Amino acid sequence: MLVDDPISRFWSNGRDLKESSKYEAAVKILLGELKLDLEDSSPTRQAIENQESWEAVARTARNEGLEELAIILGGA
Repeated sequence: MLVDDPISRFWSNGRDLKESSKYEAAVKILLGELKLDLEDSSPTRQAIENQESWEAVARTARNEGLEELAIILGGA
């Protein structure tokens, strides 16, 4: 599972992430990239594809061991 690259790109937005609209846009890009990187059988990928809430995706990601993604989505 190659999640480090999309997550690193997300965090590279730095100060822009302080504006909520830019943060939301960056998260949407991140989820789109992760959807392509995660295995078809990944519960997190399925949650993203089903357009579940960020909270639901965060819970699924945490259960799958994708802690940093869960934090980004506000599931800390």
